[in-house]
Amino acid sequence: MNKKFLLPLSFLSMAIFFVMLYLQEYTWVKTVFKALPVIIFAWLIGIEGRYRTYISIGLLFSALGDILLDEYLNLFVPGLAAFLIAHVFYIIAFIYRSKKPALEGALAIYSIGGIAFTFLYKGVGELLIPVLLYMAVITTMGWRAYAARRYDSYAQWAFYGALLFIASDSLIAFNKFYTPVPYHGWLIMLTYWAAQYLIFKSAYQTRRKNQKS
Repeated sequence: MNKKFLLPLSFLSMAIFFVMLYLQEYTWVKTVFKALPVIIFAWLIGIEGRYRTYISIGLLFSALGDILLDEYLNLFVPGLAAFLIAHVFYIIAFIYRSKKPALEGALAIYSIGGIAFTFLYKGVGELLIPVLLYMAVITTMGWRAYAARRYDSYAQWAFYGALLFIASDSLIAFNKFYTPVPYHGWLIMLTYWAAQYLIFKSAYQTRRKNQKS
């Protein structure tokens, strides 16, 4: 199957989603266009090799989270759980590449997470445990991406993607639990898709390199 059209299709899907976001069209069609880019990323990577397989599974759980969290369904806790599982698979992928402690990265990223939580904890209410657990997992994902960033010439893209993922989810959290963020829908999706694209590229480019060798 010729897959050359799939990557442009993912970007077209993003553009259509933003048009629908601008028009405030909250239908299942918008949800499809929201999840489609990440599904395409997973399809392009496939399940060849452990790292690519783990990243691909993480992308698919992310797509499930996209569907559950979209305004059409608005299922926050199930969506949070889907993304938590996605991050667990990303963590496994990064640990597969590097088991180095990288304590300086852990200190920096967990400190940022702790500072962010001091702003959020009063607003999370009964969601305290799920939100705290999620923050612990996503910061761990960032830490392990940092530890694996020098695995090859593409691994640093996953680290930058992890940082953007943390930024995107921080926008969600601050908008929901602390104070409204102007243009939050646009900012969240831009940083989110950039994050997923960079993580995808870290696996996709590795696959292309292996195919050529």
